[in-house]
Amino acid sequence: MEQPKKAASGYFLFLADRRESIEKDLGSKKGPDIARRAGELWKAVSEDVRKPFEEKAARLKAEYEAAMQEFKADGGVVVRKSKKDKGDAKPKKDPDAPKRPAGGGYGVYLNEHREEIKKTLPADHKITDVAKAAGAKWKSLSETEKKKYEYKYNERKQAYDILLQEYKATHPAPALEEQAKSPLAKAFKRQMGEDSQKKEPRPKKGRTSKGKSKNNNIEIDESVLAEARKAQLEGALKNLANRPEIVALDLKADKMLSILKAHNGLVNSAKHALLGC
Repeated sequence: MEQPKKAASGYFLFLADRRESIEKDLGSKKGPDIARRAGELWKAVSEDVRKPFEEKAARLKAEYEAAMQEFKADGGVVVRKSKKDKGDAKPKKDPDAPKRPAGGGYGVYLNEHREEIKKTLPADHKITDVAKAAGAKWKSLSETEKKKYEYKYNERKQAYDILLQEYKATHPAPALEEQAKSPLAKAFKRQMGEDSQKKEPRPKKGRTSKGKSKNNNIEIDESVLAEARKAQLEGALKNLANRPEIVALDLKADKMLSILKAHNGLVNSAKHALLGC
């Protein structure tokens, strides 16, 4: 089986479409020069010009992910290119990290209709045939039909953003997103000014005169807080303690901390356990 090739981003689709004209304008075929000029053009073009490239990139990404899923399900082994003379191996992803929804409305449509589409294909169909067939069906949908799936995607994206914030609060680990390392990607990032991201400062939390930490009027004994700090769960404990549904249970802080430990510091999992879900 042939491993599916990773999909290009909207910018790289734009670069491929404009490469020939850029080479003529510059009188050069050097990668960095072309990337620099393409970055300038991409930054300057209107949203209407960007939209078809970004939509195509989202569709290609969803097709790639579907093909990769089929590839793995059929016993395929993912092979990654190694880097010579470098010890910067890609870090393993945390299985507890929330999974970002991909592909926009098309991705939702593909996931919901994958099995139905597979039944219409020959028994010996290729892995990529499912995504291609789904792409053709997606194009034939009306704008009203597409909006239903886009609405579902937006709901899932909002839920993901909330889970990601909670995950980052309890896992001050390396960045979740893989950073592009190709020369063209780096040149584009430098051009677009995306090489660094500023972190928002966390709000300071005060203490009561009785030596108890206070957050949204919920007091936690200092002894429990000390134990939570030792386990690096102070933020998660305060987060859990101030959830309205947990406040209503009137639980002791040491019980909440114990449940948090049992669920590896995951606030949502601990909340569901306490609620008996």
